[in-house]
Amino acid sequence: MTTHPSATPTPETRILLIASQQPQQELGLLAQLLGSQGYTPQQPDPKSKQSRAVVFSTADDQANAVLRLYPDLGVLRLALRGGNAEELAQAIASYLPVVPFDTIMTQIEKGRTRAEQRIFAILLILSFPSASPAMQAIGQQMLAAGPDEIRQGIIQGLAFLESPDVGPELEKIAQDFAGQATAELAEKAMEQLVERGLIVESPASVTKRAADLVLSHPDQALALLDGLDPAQPPPPQAILVRGQALRALGHFAQAIAALQQPPPGEWAARCLLERALAHEQSGDITAAAEDIGDARALAPGVEAIENAFARIALAAEQGGDSPDQRLAKLDAAILAQPEDGALRLQRATAYLAAARCADAQADLAVAAKHAATDPRLPTLQAEAHLGAGHLGAALYAASLAAKTFAPQQERQALLLRSRVFFALDEARRALAAARDVVNKHPEWAEAWLAVGLALEGLGEEERAQSAYEQALQREAASAAVGRLQPRLYRATPLWTRCSGDTLPQQPAPARKSGAEAVDPLFKRCLDCGTLTIQRRTSCKSCSSRDFLE
Repeated sequence: MTTHPSATPTPETRILLIASQQPQQELGLLAQLLGSQGYTPQQPDPKSKQSRAVVFSTADDQANAVLRLYPDLGVLRLALRGGNAEELAQAIASYLPVVPFDTIMTQIEKGRTRAEQRIFAILLILSFPSASPAMQAIGQQMLAAGPDEIRQGIIQGLAFLESPDVGPELEKIAQDFAGQATAELAEKAMEQLVERGLIVESPASVTKRAADLVLSHPDQALALLDGLDPAQPPPPQAILVRGQALRALGHFAQAIAALQQPPPGEWAARCLLERALAHEQSGDITAAAEDIGDARALAPGVEAIENAFARIALAAEQGGDSPDQRLAKLDAAILAQPEDGALRLQRATAYLAAARCADAQADLAVAAKHAATDPRLPTLQAEAHLGAGHLGAALYAASLAAKTFAPQQERQALLLRSRVFFALDEARRALAAARDVVNKHPEWAEAWLAVGLALEGLGEEERAQSAYEQALQREAASAAVGRLQPRLYRATPLWTRCSGDTLPQQPAPARKSGAEAVDPLFKRCLDCGTLTIQRRTSCKSCSSRDFLE
């Protein structure tokens, strides 16, 4: 004969599962039985977040009975609490068909289908007053043994219990079965109970959910972490995830600050790696090299750290190499790590310095797949497209770069739209873009130079001369021209008279959009460069009605 552990009641708690076929009649009979023992029905608590229940209690509130119907399971669950719980349970069992604990266990063992096993696993958990005793008595053993349907039933039973101790038990299941469907179900059950306010999610569980979201939805991950109780120390992983979320959102200074004091133990090296990446993307290669070196010392041989170390070390040592030597080193590094987006950005930068714009475009296309959120990407794309004469694509990338750039790229990024408009021979648009920059940074000589060139191109010589004077007051002519690098198709005699410097002229491209090949089904907006289907009369991004030929 098989013996089973039992749902042993506490002296004041007794759980009855009653097979239910006619709920209204059974509820009526229970009300009579409870009434005969001095129990009276109570008004539902409007503030209660638990599932709807019928509650009876004695006049002195020393005993109560909570009744819930589970129609999908075909049972009524009656929780009796108080000094006479055992006697009352025996009385009720003589009138109504109570499902014994041993019967539930037998049905789990002999269930004809997996679906039956799942249902009886739910009933098994519901036989206990709360989650902890259920899992200690039988739940852990059955989870380990399986199959998955029984595990599903145990998780559903815990969710139906709605007791305060359900959260830790579900968290433990999620940890024990990490990466499996069982863990996913436990996490979903926790999420639903938290949303209903029935359990309080632990900081470790909140952090894990944030970690799962940080790559795809860093803003949501950050919101989860912001909801942690500030009075409690955060889990060590929370420091790392916060840094990752802030870096993904482009808040590099905040990410570095969040990771300023890495936690001890296993998370320290990962936090130092993350901080190194934030320094790298913000352009501080010296700090990045220091952090990645410390991370490597703490965790030698970790692939992600070794790859970042090699890449950052290559960036840090570039000053002593010739352009060809640097490209050779980058070629070797990319051969070993062809999908490293940051390495592709490094080589694209080297290609641009060597005026190899087509090669830079190719590297940036790969980087866009593997480092799509890197803030350095739009500026480099705009430079590469502009250099290759793909002016529509350059305008689109420049419009993105004006909003998203690494700190060290600010001057370059903000002036790109004006530069592209000069290449498009759009003096009025170049003027508007340059004025936007002057309003933000009146100290930049190259921004005033752009304003002056645009005004000279529009024939407004008096205002152009004033702008040139502003530029020359701030910086030498050659320095301002070197920063702006305007592509001009006409002479600028006024600038020559003001500065003594002659700007080179280039032949205008045969097509306004330059050498870019655009699908004939599409056209590019002349204000932001967005590709729009030919039949549209306005840009889907900025609503402009002007398009490139």
